[in-house]
Amino acid sequence: MHPPRLWWCPTGKLAILPLHAAGIYSATDRCDCVSDYAIPSYTPTLSALLVPPPPTANELKVVVVVQPQTPGYNALPYVHKELQHVKRYVPKECLVTLGTSEAPAIPGHVLSHLSDVSIVHLACHGERGEDGPLNDAFILEDGQKLELYRVMELSMPKASLAFLCACHTATADDQSPDEVINLATSLLFAGFRGSISTMWYVDSIQISIFSLL
Repeated sequence: MHPPRLWWCPTGKLAILPLHAAGIYSATDRCDCVSDYAIPSYTPTLSALLVPPPPTANELKVVVVVQPQTPGYNALPYVHKELQHVKRYVPKECLVTLGTSEAPAIPGHVLSHLSDVSIVHLACHGERGEDGPLNDAFILEDGQKLELYRVMELSMPKASLAFLCACHTATADDQSPDEVINLATSLLFAGFRGSISTMWYVDSIQISIFSLL
């Protein structure tokens, strides 16, 4: 495989750093980065790499959740543009869209579609739970929360990829940096083979790829 695949399994304070962005940067346009030599991915635990991939699904099902306006949170005006890009590549009969006037993104509705999903794309706010990582949540319709523990209770045998365009989906806790549960890794434990997530705010350039693909 060229370039080769590079797996990061950071512990301690290293879990807070964007290791995939490591490189030699200068004031000029020229830089030398890890991504020039390898495809970097993260794994929450080394044993997770030994989990066999899920069986190939005969039917593709993509669920896209968009939440442009949420009370008490900044507006996300570009999520509908994300949806339009998805529609260009995913056949209509394979696509479920939540977060519109016809189908609001209510937590129960989202959960009901995840049991047979192949790919989920979440474009919304995310936040860390005050009472522990299992209470980390995606913020949906009218500020309703879809907490991690509710997702992890599901059986998702066809799940392949989760694209999390939401804040803090791969954030590590600086007080407990070895804690492997966050919005991104929880979807791996729930059954997804890989997830693409953010370490800080969505408008940051730092993207963390938790992937077992």
